[in-house]
Amino acid sequence: MKIDRRNFLKLGAVSGGALALPDTLKLAEKYRKPWNRQQARTLRKFRNPMPTTCGLCENRCGLISYREGDRIVMLHGNPAHPLNEGKLCARAYGQLDRLYDPDRILQPKVRDGERGSGKWRNVSWAEAYRLIAEKLTPYKAAGGTGVALLLGRSELMEERLLELFPQALAVEDLPDQALKKLRLQLYGVSGCHRDFAGSRFILNFAADPYIRGSQMLTDMRQLIAGRVKNGARLVTVSGRLNNTGGRSDLWLPVAPADYGTLARSLAYCLLESGLYDARSLSRQRLKVDELKALLKSYQPSLVADRIGLQEGQITDLAREMARKTPAMAIYDEELLSAHDGWHSAAAVELLNVLLGSLGRPGGLYYYSEEDGLGSGLGRCAGQRERERVSLDWFADWLQGKGNRPAVLSYACNPAFATFSGPYSHVLWRNPYKVPFHLAIDTHLTETSVFADIILPAATELEGWGVADMPLADGRRVLSLRQPVSQLVDEILLLRQAKANNLDLFATRRQPVGETRDFNQIVLELEKVLAGESENAAPRFKAWLEEQFSAPQFAAAGIAWHKLQASGFQCYQDKFETADLRPSLTISKFAPFAKSLEISAEDNFTLIPYRWHELDNLTANSKYLSELRHDNPLWIHPRRAFRLGISEGDLVQVKTKAGTLEVRAWLSEAIHPSCVAIALGLGHTEMGKVAKARAIADSDPMTRSLLIHNPIHFTPFSFRLRSWDKVEPIWWQEKGNGVDIRRIFKSDRDRENSGMTTLDTTVRLKKV
Repeated sequence: MKIDRRNFLKLGAVSGGALALPDTLKLAEKYRKPWNRQQARTLRKFRNPMPTTCGLCENRCGLISYREGDRIVMLHGNPAHPLNEGKLCARAYGQLDRLYDPDRILQPKVRDGERGSGKWRNVSWAEAYRLIAEKLTPYKAAGGTGVALLLGRSELMEERLLELFPQALAVEDLPDQALKKLRLQLYGVSGCHRDFAGSRFILNFAADPYIRGSQMLTDMRQLIAGRVKNGARLVTVSGRLNNTGGRSDLWLPVAPADYGTLARSLAYCLLESGLYDARSLSRQRLKVDELKALLKSYQPSLVADRIGLQEGQITDLAREMARKTPAMAIYDEELLSAHDGWHSAAAVELLNVLLGSLGRPGGLYYYSEEDGLGSGLGRCAGQRERERVSLDWFADWLQGKGNRPAVLSYACNPAFATFSGPYSHVLWRNPYKVPFHLAIDTHLTETSVFADIILPAATELEGWGVADMPLADGRRVLSLRQPVSQLVDEILLLRQAKANNLDLFATRRQPVGETRDFNQIVLELEKVLAGESENAAPRFKAWLEEQFSAPQFAAAGIAWHKLQASGFQCYQDKFETADLRPSLTISKFAPFAKSLEISAEDNFTLIPYRWHELDNLTANSKYLSELRHDNPLWIHPRRAFRLGISEGDLVQVKTKAGTLEVRAWLSEAIHPSCVAIALGLGHTEMGKVAKARAIADSDPMTRSLLIHNPIHFTPFSFRLRSWDKVEPIWWQEKGNGVDIRRIFKSDRDRENSGMTTLDTTVRLKKV
């Protein structure tokens, strides 16, 4: 197009006028009604907004729920909440799927046949509690001996439940359990704040802060701020190119068995070049000569070929870290699950000591998680030092010499979520191994399908909870999770026997069906096992409100009515960093196990990784399953060519515990000696969506679409909607992926009690 002088002047005048116009987005933001005055666009109905907190992961983002009648129609992020500032991940929207899932358990169930037969009968809560009291009262009288308590989520009343059975085996299935245990060993505390915003260099060992972590949103925002404002350089070392690796300035493909080798080699370079923080070493009472002697076999010239890097890459990386201070080295559970993972994590922590990153702006702050106001709620003094084992450890113990425990599980699915071999379900079917099993859950899982009694649990939008999270500026935010589901029918309640306890002038909400909040169930179990009626138990809301009347909350400016109205309140807090334990640090470096050798052409190291969207809680979410419903095996094209494997081929994965077939996905985003696969798929229970079964006949959204749009009419065609193939699970022919855990068997860790180790060596063969 040719532009002359006249047209150029016209174009400039029009462009200048457009720039002078006000920003339409800013105008919309200015005149938009606040979240508590939102209306439906078409009918202009008030949508009854109410703040709460997301409970699907450890980030605890602020939410606003919008309700029309008795049904929640929309979830938005709370724009005033300092953690997420109105932003939400896809996982948060899966709460609506969980709330209105047709496959949910809505009534107490008692097994009416052999275990695993699928025969159940619905009973009342009173009848269920009577049967539970018959089974568990003898165990309670024995102090809990012979009981195993399996907790898949962190709740306020979990220690009250443990207090009922003081001698019971406590089992946890939390995402950062191993990390916290390592920090307790090294520092004596479990909390960690990473000041990404003030850092200039971040060395990342297989962590994925862009998509995962107990403080994901805070870390993600700080990481972006540090890279934009400080020009922080991000280098990722991993066997698989994860989300953070793809956004890094440099990705170094290193096999998981060599993470610790690279960390030790970098530490040697810092010591040999004198590029370490002498005051930090002195403060930790570590001697340079001793460390050099321990690290001399990890000189870059000796290990470069073994880990697949050049000698110059290692020395240059060490010098850049020392030059661009403040710097830090980070990792997560993927490193801990690798070969020699706990020792490798200690080697990464030594890098932070040498760089002077501990307790320094732009570095790492280790602190006690018990110092927050919210951390004291529901705490029992006798339970703080109680050892808790991992779910994999429990599965290995039960398969071995487990002493026939009576199991009480909450939101826990060990038959699916553990590396316990191909026959994990056999344990739960066997009444000799598990004489009694009480499950508190929202769905029939691979484990609860073998339970004797199932109590229906409320979802995150129907129950109470409190989260106390640190902020980047040193403050803490106390977030309240409160019921936002359907309103209580006051007329129905007036007809009940407890009408004299009702407060008709207060807005109350109840869970769907006959489900109950886990915290309320624990309060009722206390009374039932003491020989009293469940109706004698206090209401959990009243208990929680009483806790917030304590002096420490008033001194911090925390008020119950403000917390309910806004969903959160901030208060001032100060991080107090902890010191390393020198004797433990030295002992952690003494063994220096050699890296695992993968010599055969068809041998690989498997990297099992987790998706943020899908886990045991969200497996039956229709919308999240659309994002992730298949998990092919990542394999490097060069290694695949040698084995004759092409894209989409069926590959046999073989381990010592079994074999499994999976589709291949060729990618250069994986180290040649490694393969990778996602966890969380391949369910045999949990609901139709999790099993990739058709749901059109039972899905309320599909039925609503057919009812409200029964006819499709254009000038050229006419047909009924019922003639169309309407099926939300459009991937059912492809299946629901595979569960790779079924061909692995973890072993108890001899060095770390309550934890396990896993040999991830696999052999591949084209089918």
